[in-house]
Amino acid sequence: MNNLVRFLQKYHLTLLFILLEIISLSFVVNSSKAKRVAFFTSANAVSGFIYENFNFIDRYIGLQHENQKLSEENARLKNMLRTSYSEKFATTDEVRKKQLSRHYYYIPAKIVHNSVNLAYNFITIDKGRNQGIEPEMGVVTPDGSVVGIVRDVSANFSSVISLLNQRNGVSGKVKKTNYFGSVTWKNLDWTSVNLGEIPNHAEVRSGDTIVTSGYSTIFPEGLMIGKVYYYKQNSSGNFFDITVKISTNFKNIRYVHVIKNFLKEEQETLEHEN
Repeated sequence: MNNLVRFLQKYHLTLLFILLEIISLSFVVNSSKAKRVAFFTSANAVSGFIYENFNFIDRYIGLQHENQKLSEENARLKNMLRTSYSEKFATTDEVRKKQLSRHYYYIPAKIVHNSVNLAYNFITIDKGRNQGIEPEMGVVTPDGSVVGIVRDVSANFSSVISLLNQRNGVSGKVKKTNYFGSVTWKNLDWTSVNLGEIPNHAEVRSGDTIVTSGYSTIFPEGLMIGKVYYYKQNSSGNFFDITVKISTNFKNIRYVHVIKNFLKEEQETLEHEN
């Protein structure tokens, strides 16, 4: 009660002013039909504007949730595809057969940090060791375009070396001819990368599709990198300098899939022995 008295004592002039404004407004509004119509029309416009913006915010939050659900569903469907399995690794042990027959597994994740304007850009995702993420796993968009490679992992987060990182390199190839080379980022343009080591006798045209070569244990073959935007012979005259317009939009990417290769260790062990 004492608090209410103190409040009224402190703000009595402000409250009196508001009361008088309301009384004055009511007199004005009720003085004629035209003014009543104008007042309620304006009030409806203001309330409509407020409700519309609240609905937009609600739809936006709902859309983010739907996008996450779609990304997770997309990963589940990828894991059911025949291309995620290798039947030649089947064995008589049924448990081991199910494990070895699976070649790739896709883990959905959300990006919580991203950069595109540095020389060495990194991405942070909300999945880590507890969710099965390990260093040197490939990262792609839900529709299968290359994003980067996992570098460091904590319990529940991972840092990803972005494709837009001058220390990163991905094995790519011209899809129609299978000539392969190294995809690197040199020009600091977040919309394009460079494809090197393609010999000058290879057929290259603007618009050619560039995909992953499959010559590593990180990415499966045939994942989208981009399309040839510009090409010319380099100064040595033996290879092309090729600029590739990448298919991943790093400015608005929110969700990714991390690729687990169940046969990675076996392949790398064999290759290191040679």
